Amino acid sequence: MALEDSTLSLVSKDMIEEKLAKSDKMIRMVLRMLSNSLKVVHDAYAPKGRNVVDSVGEMKEQALHVQSYVDNVAVPAVKKEGARSVKSIMELTNSIAKLVESVPDLDRRTPAVPSEKELEN
Repeated sequence: MALEDSTLSLVSKDMIEEKLAKSDKMIRMVLRMLSNSLKVVHDAYAPKGRNVVDSVGEMKEQALHVQSYVDNVAVPAVKKEGARSVKSIMELTNSIAKLVESVPDLDRRTPAVPSEKELEN
């Protein structure tokens, strides 16, 4: 979310990889090291789940990772038992998401819609 008017340029991962492939090997190595360092710093200092909407989104994403793991596991006993658990996790996560989505004031990124009474004042 931008706090003021901004101009953005799209630089895709493919564009970066194409440029890197044409660059010197040492430059590629240094840029990858810097990129990894930046990711580590971001993960360490970026606020996690700034609000409940972000937290629920992260929960849903993690539930999908668990579901993908269970779907792709080769051990039949784990797959059978895991499928039941994953179904429960997905149902619960989706219920929480619907609840949060029903209360727009929880998402601080979206301005609350003023009521008719507030508009009259």
